[in-house]
Amino acid sequence: MKKKLPKRTTKTKARAGKRKSVSPKSALASSVALVDQLAASKTGTYLKPAKPADNLGVLWVARANGRVLTSTGMLQLARARNAAGIAIDKLLPFAENEIERALIDLIYSTRPNLFAGCNDPLKALFLLRAIHIPIICRGLLNQEYNTDEGKLWLGSFVAYSVAYERTHLERSARAIHQAHLNQMASERLRKPAAIGLGKEVRTWFDEVAEGYEFWISRFDQWLEYAMRSLDHCMDCQSSDYRQSWGNMKQSIHLGILKCLDELPEERFASFIDQTNATVATRRMYNKHAKKRSTKPRHLKFDSWLIECWPAVLEYGWSYKDLQRVAIQKFNELSYIKLTENPKELKKRCNKLHLVTSAKGQKKYGRPRDTLNPIMPPMYVVALAIDGLQDFRRLNVLKHRSWL
Repeated sequence: MKKKLPKRTTKTKARAGKRKSVSPKSALASSVALVDQLAASKTGTYLKPAKPADNLGVLWVARANGRVLTSTGMLQLARARNAAGIAIDKLLPFAENEIERALIDLIYSTRPNLFAGCNDPLKALFLLRAIHIPIICRGLLNQEYNTDEGKLWLGSFVAYSVAYERTHLERSARAIHQAHLNQMASERLRKPAAIGLGKEVRTWFDEVAEGYEFWISRFDQWLEYAMRSLDHCMDCQSSDYRQSWGNMKQSIHLGILKCLDELPEERFASFIDQTNATVATRRMYNKHAKKRSTKPRHLKFDSWLIECWPAVLEYGWSYKDLQRVAIQKFNELSYIKLTENPKELKKRCNKLHLVTSAKGQKKYGRPRDTLNPIMPPMYVVALAIDGLQDFRRLNVLKHRSWL
């Protein structure tokens, strides 16, 4: 006769499900080790997609106006809500790559009750992916920038920091535009205008009219094109990089970083040993490590085109609109040939695999006033982008992490 096991009380259930919290200092130490583990293992500039969770379908679907949640994604978000708030571990399937997966696990071990009291799982997902993860990356980069090593190998982490800045810049520009419209309406209707964003950045996305789904999509698009810009920089250094994949591409990437004095060899010793294990990868690594570094022409202009493209797509710019912004951004004599003709600018964009949206392609006709051209919407966001220079600036990394 089988003995009956004692029933688990509420306390034992809570004790079994509770995860031990980690102190901030130990979490920071583990996150520094995470830089070596993730950045070194993903020397290819494109982020490696996260492995899909078991028994889960497609969580997002691409639409013309950005990515939207599927019914499966909405159901998974609903499961994250509990009596205490939002469970961070239930948001792990929404990680887009291995870096996000590792950092979400780090947040869960450090601050398991981060979203206690939050009733909106979509808001928690936005705060997790577009706020907390980039802030951790900025804190890690702030430590790494104190060293004398090159920083190009940290491109994936810098891309998160850059996407964080540009998402907030876009939110600010949209709020200023809306405040201007409200001011015009208040003068016409003789009513007080609406209040702006406020001084605290953390409240900028509270009760957003566009919805958190829109801003998650905007953050993802800024991140994608920042990584494409970094990948284009590698393409300009070697044609072999464009035509390779897998371990061969990783060895070429390591060789390019070595050639540019951007490779911390002591931290990458194990990966360099793996590259030297086979004849083909060793040959490729030595070939690109010893070659003369090239300085591609107009790399600054091309990287700016790639990184401002989310604004071109979202707000329906035409190539004529892009030309107006480019003339204001690059007013030096060396850029006149690149900005004087919209057709030549279109050819250059097509060469970079950049195509305007359907709304931008429908624009036609001759501009009414060439002396005082009308600038496209949200052009101030594109003017604030410096391309690859944003990957090397130090002043953008002075925000402390919540760790």
